[in-house]
Amino acid sequence: VVVPGASAWYTPTSTPRSLANDAVAGPFQLGFPLAYPGGSATQVRVSSNGFVRAGSSADSGCCFGNPIALLQGEPRWCPLWTDLDPSIGGTVQFDTDPQNGAAYVTFTNVPEAGTANVSTFQLAFFSSGIVEYRYQACAVGDHIALTGWSPGGGGRDPGPVDLSTAVPIQTGTDASPLQLTAAGRPILGTGVVMTASNVPVAAPVGVFVGGLTQQLQGLDLGAIGMPGCRQHLSLDAALAFVPAAGAGSFTFQVPNLPALSGVHVYLQAAVVAAGVNALGVLTSNGVDLLAGMN
Repeated sequence: VVVPGASAWYTPTSTPRSLANDAVAGPFQLGFPLAYPGGSATQVRVSSNGFVRAGSSADSGCCFGNPIALLQGEPRWCPLWTDLDPSIGGTVQFDTDPQNGAAYVTFTNVPEAGTANVSTFQLAFFSSGIVEYRYQACAVGDHIALTGWSPGGGGRDPGPVDLSTAVPIQTGTDASPLQLTAAGRPILGTGVVMTASNVPVAAPVGVFVGGLTQQLQGLDLGAIGMPGCRQHLSLDAALAFVPAAGAGSFTFQVPNLPALSGVHVYLQAAVVAAGVNALGVLTSNGVDLLAGMN
């Protein structure tokens, strides 16, 4: 939910960070776990170009606010993503306020690259999960500026929004469902690569499960905190995986035994993903592998 806020400003007291042009500083410890849709963070990195990221990337986002990169990259808060250059003026500071469960990133009179324009703004992170964008005087004339937030990982672009007139704004789930696919047919004596895709970017672990019995209608898992998710098979075997780049895979080996021709094996994937539902677990569709000789 995006809502207008009251006028507020935290006066930074920390030593200004030495931040070059098109550079990233950090990681900085927030002092608390910051929950956001799709994950959580305990530390952040600050780009000289006016955004803060959860993750390990050293990409500074030069030299303008890029909606595609915002949607596809790591989780990112962008109060004023544009081409800023703190190496020639102004300050960038990171402060924590443990007593109030808060952390602050403050840009003060930081110039727009190649111009005399300067901007002063602040991000305020709170242990409650609230993040505030705070502005004083800001001026950008020669570069595209982007204000926004994205959990990254390949979300869909909702299009531009005029924040001066549109707030309050409430968004819904913006993610494709967890999907399990088979790369080929389960022919005896071969291997079939099974891939779980659309894995949430912050999911730390997943599991492939297999069974010999199908749940025809799918067992509704809403009662255990997974509304909209279903169990499509008996839980006879499991194989854990660590997702990478939004996916995980393994090769299902089909023994070369004629007696297995016509046997069904049912597979499904699940991933742990904080915040997606009460239990923090998603399930995929089910896949029916029917072994055959050709």
